[in-house]
Amino acid sequence: IRRTGWPARPGVLEGFRRVRLVPTPYPTLIPDAAARVTGMPVAGLDGRALRRLKAYEGSAYGRRRLRVRRGDGRVVRAWVFVAPRVRQARAEDWPAMAR
Repeated sequence: IRRTGWPARPGVLEGFRRVRLVPTPYPTLIPDAAARVTGMPVAGLDGRALRRLKAYEGSAYGRRRLRVRRGDGRVVRAWVFVAPRVRQARAEDWPAMAR
């Protein structure tokens, strides 16, 4: 990750909810028009880093380009890993402390 000239601040993704997909212990995102998710936007990843991240996430998640509001108020397009629709039916709420 390289410096991008803007401070690292949480960003907000509207229209998604953080959940746990049964039986995994990991969080993921699913569409939910009434929800929003806070996370940390990361910039400056090269192709190699993106491939490693995709390998880590595995084939169970799709990568979508979505609008994220950064901590400085600016809206940017960002790659977000989202659970495929077929797996979303087995979602449970993620613990409140992890939101």
